[in-house]
Amino acid sequence: MGEPHQSVQALATSLRALPPEFVRPEQEQPGATTFRGSAAPEAPVIDMSEPGCGARMADAAREWGLFEVVNHGVPAAAVAELQRVGRAFFSLPQALQKQKFQTGTKAHSRRERQPSVTARLRCLTLSDGEIHRLKQ
Repeated sequence: MGEPHQSVQALATSLRALPPEFVRPEQEQPGATTFRGSAAPEAPVIDMSEPGCGARMADAAREWGLFEVVNHGVPAAAVAELQRVGRAFFSLPQALQKQKFQTGTKAHSRRERQPSVTARLRCLTLSDGEIHRLKQ
């Protein structure tokens, strides 16, 4: 088994500079002009009360990889509680997160994304998103 890796959150809070293994090679980085205009484009917002929202959700997932869902019918108190519990869990040390998460049942399993061996030799992949250094 390989050496354990720190979580992205642990790296982000403990380092002053991004480790080079998390930086994509220059030829793989997006250009500084990925978008034009004074502001970055906004992620798609999917209104679950509108007909055809499923197709728009699939398009947004394919094109953007993320989207915001509105009018989903989940009570605001439930959303707030989920966010509170999530923040509390992810603020715990990684070892304690693993201890609390491991229950020994398949119903409570999760998939850990690990880059392929080829990708690891070239560059580690951040599960929270990619960070690119752009030329000044």
